[in-house]
Amino acid sequence: MKCFLHIGTEKTATTTLQRFLHLNREKFAACGFLLPKNVCYPYNHKLPILAYNNSRRDDLTNINGIYTEKHLIQFQEKIKEGIKTEITKSNQPTILFSSEHIQSRLTEIDEIERLKTTFEDLGVDDFTIIVYLRDPVEIAGSLYSTSIINGHIISTPPPPQNPYFNNICNHKNTLIKFESVFGKDNLKVRIFDKEEFKHGSIIDDFLDAIDMPLTSDLILPDNQNEGLSHLGLELLRRVNKKVPMFIDNELNPVRADIVNYFKKIFNDEKYVIPKNTFLEYESEFKESNE
Repeated sequence: MKCFLHIGTEKTATTTLQRFLHLNREKFAACGFLLPKNVCYPYNHKLPILAYNNSRRDDLTNINGIYTEKHLIQFQEKIKEGIKTEITKSNQPTILFSSEHIQSRLTEIDEIERLKTTFEDLGVDDFTIIVYLRDPVEIAGSLYSTSIINGHIISTPPPPQNPYFNNICNHKNTLIKFESVFGKDNLKVRIFDKEEFKHGSIIDDFLDAIDMPLTSDLILPDNQNEGLSHLGLELLRRVNKKVPMFIDNELNPVRADIVNYFKKIFNDEKYVIPKNTFLEYESEFKESNE
């Protein structure tokens, strides 16, 4: 069985692509693609947890009620059995996953190897890893914007040495890790730039990467993850201080639909990171970018 595994990176229109896959699920099925539902479809947030070691805990495990080693093992077995059942019922020759968390959460070689072994146990013997690489400076600004939208209160993007930001922005490191597990010939590396996209479209480019023909009857999604202006981010950051996203690990109902309100009002300009931060990221990843 063939597997296309789209691993991100974060801030490269993954949400748009996942919505596109969802809207055209039946058309993909007609072309021989299985889009499994047992991994938190269509965003596949549960997928990286399949590769977690027994002691790992993070926000993904918390969201899924995984607090002990026993919980994790049971969760992993349930997901694997669910995918196996879908494979058997569909009888499709190709399975397709899209999850930016594969790149951002699976940071160790042994985790990536564990994911590969899991897929092999499910019958996959042919892998294609698709990854989009974006200018780290743009990633930093977009990640910062997302962090404020998600309720954080940091005043500027963190420095490029920040472990989370560094992992996503260090493209050389990403390619070395995934190449070491899946092999160089099984990586399809694309540049996240409209000038580089096939026909100037991320969707056309993605379809080209998975060898699926572009047809006029495919449904296109609306733009996802619209950003906020500098003023919008700063105002929301101050709101986050007074009205936090979570209280006692539960969503704060007082916030209601405030983020969507901000997106409607403060979308007149694109946030640009401070010049000193821009220069830090440009210097830190110069060699990796090359």
